[in-house]
Amino acid sequence: MSDIVIWPSKVLSEVSKPVDHLSKFQIEPITIEEIAKAMFTVMRAHKGVGLSAIQIGVPLRLFVMDCSGISQLEKNEDNIQPAEMVCINPEIIQLIGKPIEMTEGCLSFPGVFEKVMRHPEVIFKCEDLTGEVKTWQLRGIEA
Repeated sequence: MSDIVIWPSKVLSEVSKPVDHLSKFQIEPITIEEIAKAMFTVMRAHKGVGLSAIQIGVPLRLFVMDCSGISQLEKNEDNIQPAEMVCINPEIIQLIGKPIEMTEGCLSFPGVFEKVMRHPEVIFKCEDLTGEVKTWQLRGIEA
């Protein structure tokens, strides 16, 4: 759980389980907070803005994101949240707008950047670290 899982590792093809299945995947007791903290550490060490738990070998429905390193101009234009986010058991509610072409990279595919079609905005819900269900509407790189 200390580094990025790189393609073509079979782990990346596994279907992640809801977080309440945590005990099935860990030999030693570990909390979601500890997993999220490790994910932020690994993500920042690799200069990423988002990371899924499966990318560190933990097949759980959990991702972290921190776009605070994005330039202030981009933040204002895209309404980017200025704080880190921990998203547990996320579910997309609505995709908004006509898909647009964006260039993206993935930490599990080092050095690879591809053009992909993405909706410019998304509404989704997830639990935070306290178990509270929150609904988010995000745009741009965050979406």
